Formats: sequence, C-alpha cells, structure tokens
Amino acid sequence: MPLFAGIDLGTSSLKVLVVNELGDTIAVANRQYKVNIEKIGYAEQDPKDWCNALEDALFDISKKCNINEIISIGFSGQMHGLVPLDEKGDVIRPAIIWMDQRTKQECLFIQKIARVNDLYQELLNKPAAGMLVCSLLWMKENEKENFDKINKVISPKDYIRYYLTGETLADETDASATLCYSIKDRVWSETLLDLLEFPKKIMPKVIRPYENAGNLKKELADKLKLKQNVYIAAGGGDSAMQLLGNGIIDEYIFTCNIGTASQLATALKKPIVDKNMVLQTWCYVEKDLWYMQSGTLNGGNVLKWLKENILDNSLSYEQMDKLSGLSKVGSQGLICLPYLAGERTPFVNPSARAMFIGFSMKHSKNDMIRAVMEGIIYNLKLSMEIFKEMNIGCKKIISSGGGSRGVTWKQIQADMLNLPVYTTNVSEQACLGAAIMGAYGKGYFSSIKQACEVLIKLNDSPVYPIKENAEYYEENVNLFKKVYETNKDIFPKLQI
Repeated sequence: MPLFAGIDLGTSSLKVLVVNELGDTIAVANRQYKVNIEKIGYAEQDPKDWCNALEDALFDISKKCNINEIISIGFSGQMHGLVPLDEKGDVIRPAIIWMDQRTKQECLFIQKIARVNDLYQELLNKPAAGMLVCSLLWMKENEKENFDKINKVISPKDYIRYYLTGETLADETDASATLCYSIKDRVWSETLLDLLEFPKKIMPKVIRPYENAGNLKKELADKLKLKQNVYIAAGGGDSAMQLLGNGIIDEYIFTCNIGTASQLATALKKPIVDKNMVLQTWCYVEKDLWYMQSGTLNGGNVLKWLKENILDNSLSYEQMDKLSGLSKVGSQGLICLPYLAGERTPFVNPSARAMFIGFSMKHSKNDMIRAVMEGIIYNLKLSMEIFKEMNIGCKKIISSGGGSRGVTWKQIQADMLNLPVYTTNVSEQACLGAAIMGAYGKGYFSSIKQACEVLIKLNDSPVYPIKENAEYYEENVNLFKKVYETNKDIFPKLQI
C-alpha cells in the first residue's frame, strides 16, 4: 500500500506524519530545537538544527513503518522567516524567524514606500516585524557584508527541502508571506525590489505547493532509506497547510489553530483586503484560491512560557488543561494579555507586552492557566469580529494544533466564538496538508478536493457553546480590550 509523508518545520519542533491511501496514520515522529534569543526582540534559529531534526525524525519513522513505501513527500513550515544563502548554497547567518521584532524602523520605511507607490494593491498586506522583506532590509542596513554575499533568500521550510534536493525554490503561499510578492498577480514585486535596491536574482523561482520541487539527493536517499525517485512537492506555509489538513478549501469554514502562535483562517475565492490591514490575505493551494487569516503572534508559546518559567515544568499540557478546567469561567476575575512576542492581530503593535491583571489572594495556578488560555482566545475573538465586519461569515470552526487536544481548550473556543467546534481524525494537520500536496502532485488523486474527502474525516462529536459562558465572554471581551487600550502607551517605555 502506498504511503504519503508530510513534514512540518515548526517554531519549536519538526514533525513527520505518514498516512496511507485511506488517511490512516501509520507513523508520527518529532524532534525539538530551540529559538535563540540573543537579546530582547531578537529570534533566530540555526538551520543545521532543522536538518538534524529532520534526519532524526525520519530515522524514527523508518523504525515504525516501511519507509521505502513512501511515494511522496510534502512540506509545511513556519512562515515569514529569512534564510540567506551564498553562492555555494551555504547559510550566511542564522535564520531570522517570524517571532523576531527587531525591524520596527524597517517596517515603517517599507510601509511608507508601499503607500507612496500604491503597492498595497499588489501586496494586499502591511509589512510587519518578522517578515522576510523587513529582515532582509535590516540585513542590508546592519550587516552589509553579509547582505552582499547573498545569492538566494528562502523561507525556513524551503531550506530543509533544499537540503534534501539542492534546489532553491519557493511556493506561492510562502512567497506571498515574504511581503515582496504580488498576491494579486502571483509574481515577485519588481517595483518593491527596485525601490529597496534588492537584487532580483536573489529571489527564488516560485511554483505551486503541489508541484515537483526536485529530486532527492542519492546520498540522502541511501542514508535515510528513502526511494530516490520519491515525489518531492514544494509544500506550503504552515497556516496554509494547517487549513488544507483540516479539509478547508471552501468559504465560510474556519480553522482555529493554536500552535506556538494562533490563527483563525478561511479560504477565499477572490483576494479580499482588510482596509486596516490587520488580517492577512495569502495565496492558497490553487491559482484561483486565496485564504485570509488573523496572523496572531501568540498562542501555545504563552502556555509554554508559563509552564517552564512560572509553574512546574514537569506538568504535561494535558494536566494543565485539566487544572484550567477546575477554575471558573473568567478565571475568577484574572485577565491575561498574552503578548509575549508583541502582536500583529488584532492589534498591530510589536511593542505590546504580556501581563496579568486582577490578582488576589484567592487565585491559584488553575486560574493562571485558564487566564492564559482565555487571553489567547479573547485575542482570536477580537480577530473574528474583524472578519464579521468584512462580511466574511463563519458556519463552522475546526480546531487544530495543541488547542484541539484539550477538553477545556475546546470548550473555551466554543464558548468564546459561540460556535460548535469540530476536530479531525488526525492531530498533525499541517503535516497532513503537506502530505496531501505530495499525494496530489504525484497524481494519486484527481483533485485536491478528492484527496481531502478521502484522507480527512471530521470527528462525530463537536463541542457546543454553553449559553451562559458565551454570554459572559461576549460581555467581558470589552474588558479585555480595555486592559490593552489602557496599557498600550506604557509598553514602549518597557523596552530594554
């Protein structure tokens, strides 16, 4: 029986999922790595760590299934990051990833250029800290010697695919998230590249997520025990693959993904621009599809921080979910602003900071955990209001990522968004989306829709909102927003 593999390069770990032609999970493996925080606001990773994680995870997979039966591999990965390569194909400096907030001035400069030159009709999005175009301008202004060495710039997941094939390529979903790509015309924005004095030659060729991205190197095929003729699909950005891995290719169905960051996302049949450019519109998996998301910078990273730095690090996330369920709705009046990484949606504010407000002697760790979870979903609730203002309705929510695994997590999502929350039969949806791109590109399915129908199944029992809880959150979301508004002018003064 043929097998399909999906590889997801996340912010904190790399995951590999192998499924069969019926959508059954055959094997899963993952390896973790760190984000290097050299100073406050910086976030970098060593691409060598990604490649080591990839090899180790594939070795694990080889122990769990016949890896030689894998006929296709697709990729998913953290978006926006910058990996600069020299003429030899070597990494010039550590990758600057999406969490990085050093480029505030560069962002303002590019935003001004885009506005003056009427480029937003191409970009459809506002450049923000952590996006490739801003990080590349920072390199040009602060590491000129390194900038001059650049032969190609690629996104993180494109680097691990390059490691396997030797081909420097981008796909349309990740290219659009660099913010130097015309989402309307699906080509690099030559006007913006010229205005920023970026050599056009450094931008890679762009292909569709399901298209062939090269051949597996023989030495790696032998080392990893894979067939050398395995089909390598380009894959896509993690939010696109997460959306696809939940089977969403039609409008009015949303995914609520809580991984390291968190997003609400839905498919579009035409590109739509948020007038305030708080939501993001990216290219999706086919030429006549786009998707819109709330690119919220904070999610499971806040719960991880709480676990590792404040509470007992030996607690599992399952235990934390159970403890949060012992707290009351509203965390007994404790509110958490979850902005450890600054924020992009619903508030564009790289200076935003996390905080708790409302502590009293009655509060416990249960309340702290729940307040963090509620803070993350309050943020998404405010994002959903922006979708509604644009007349983008939602009929169904499919929960994915770590937020789909906890009973309390799912109930808070249902109550806060006031919609039934569904889950799928696979826990690693971004990996599955990547695997679908490989299987479809290989020609195993006649359409992406058919692949989704065969490989993805919704679980039968959604979590429904509890009326009184939904009413509480509807009233108190304004208090959450007021806490942010009251403190937003203080945040820049806290910069180190």
